[in-house]
Amino acid sequence: MLTTNVIRSLRDRITGARVEHPLVICRSAPDNKREERTTKLENYIFKFGRHSPAPPLYTKGVIIFIKYIKKLFTKWILLLGLLPSFYDYISAYFNTEIVLPETLKIIFIILIFIIASFSVWNDERKKNIELHNKLKNPVDYKITAHLKEISFDFNIPIQKIDTFIENIDRELAKIDIKLQERQNKNEFSHLQDIVYSMQSIDTVTTKTEQTYIRELLDYKDELISFKNNYDLIKNNMITNISNEINKFYKISFYIENIGRKSDSDINIEILSKDINILNKYIVGSNINKNGINYPTEPEPPKRRELTSFESRMPPLPNFEHPMAYRKNQSIEENRIFITLRDMNVGDKLLVIKNTLFIQQHDNLNMTFTIKSKESEAIIKKYVEILYDKEKYIYNKS
Repeated sequence: MLTTNVIRSLRDRITGARVEHPLVICRSAPDNKREERTTKLENYIFKFGRHSPAPPLYTKGVIIFIKYIKKLFTKWILLLGLLPSFYDYISAYFNTEIVLPETLKIIFIILIFIIASFSVWNDERKKNIELHNKLKNPVDYKITAHLKEISFDFNIPIQKIDTFIENIDRELAKIDIKLQERQNKNEFSHLQDIVYSMQSIDTVTTKTEQTYIRELLDYKDELISFKNNYDLIKNNMITNISNEINKFYKISFYIENIGRKSDSDINIEILSKDINILNKYIVGSNINKNGINYPTEPEPPKRRELTSFESRMPPLPNFEHPMAYRKNQSIEENRIFITLRDMNVGDKLLVIKNTLFIQQHDNLNMTFTIKSKESEAIIKKYVEILYDKEKYIYNKS
C-alpha cells in the first residue's frame, strides 16, 4: 500500500495532475476514504471495454503536423524522381551522359521542395473549403449526365413487319368468328338487336366491318410488298438514318444526395448552353422522314355518339397526384425543370424518365440549380458529363 501511494505521488508531480481510472471519481473527504460513484453510462462503458480519454490538444496538433510532413516528403520524393528519369531517357536514346553542376542540383532539389510544399498546401486548402461548404449548407447534390452513342438495328424493321402481319391475321380471324356468330343467331335474338338499335338511334359506327376487312387486306399487301423490297431500300436507309443518328447522343440525368441531411421539395433546373435537348418524338420524326416509312395501319370501326349540337366536351385538366414523386415537369429547348418530392442521404436516382437526346458537340457545358426546403442557400454547379461505352439502340424499344 505504501509503495502504491509513493508511485502515485511521483506520477502526480511529473504530470502535474492526478490521473484516475475513468470509472472512479475521487474526492477528498474528512476520513480520507475513496468515494466511488458509477453512473449508468459508466456501467455501459465498463461492460464493453475500458474507455480511453481523448488526447489533449497539443497531441492532436503533433499528429496533424506528422501527417503533413509525411505527405510533403512523399510528394517531394516522387517529384525528385523526375531528374534521374530524365538522365535515363537521355542516356538510353541519345547515348550521351549529362553532368550537371552541384549548384544546379541543389537549386533543383530546393525548387522541387517548394513545388511539393505548395501542392500539399493547396490540397489541404481545397479539403478545408469543401468541409466549410458542407458545414455551411448541410444539403448538397451532384448531377451527372450519362451520354450514349445511338445505333440503329436494320434487322428490327423486318421483325416488326412480321409482327404486324401476324396481328392482321389475328384481327381478321376475330372478325370472321364474330360474323359467323351473328349469322348463327336465331330470329328472336335478331329482333332483340333491332330493338336495341332503335333505342340507340343516335349511335353510329365510323365504318362497316366489311370496309375494315378490305382495309386490313390492303394493309397486309402493303406490308408484304415493303418486306419484299426492303433489301432494295435498305442501302438508302442506312445512309440517311446513320447521318441523322450521328448528330445526337442519348442523355440520362442522375441526381445524388451527397449532403449530410435528407431533403424535400427539391426544385431542379438543368440548363444546357447553346445546345438543344430534344425528346424522342422529335428525333424519331426526323429519322422516319429520312429513313423508314411504314405503311399506315387502318383504324378499327368505332361507335360515335351524335348530339344535336355536334359539340364536344372540353378536355379535363391534367391534375397531378399530390403524392407524386416527380412534379412540375417541363422540358424546353435547352432547359429542364422538375420538382422531386424527397431524397435521403446517399440516394441516387434518375431525374427525368423521358427519353431525351442532345446534339453532339465538342464542348458540352451544362449547369444545374437546386433550391429545396432544407437548403440554406441556392446550389449551383456544373453537370458532370460521363460517356458510356454501351450504345443505345434507337429502334429496339
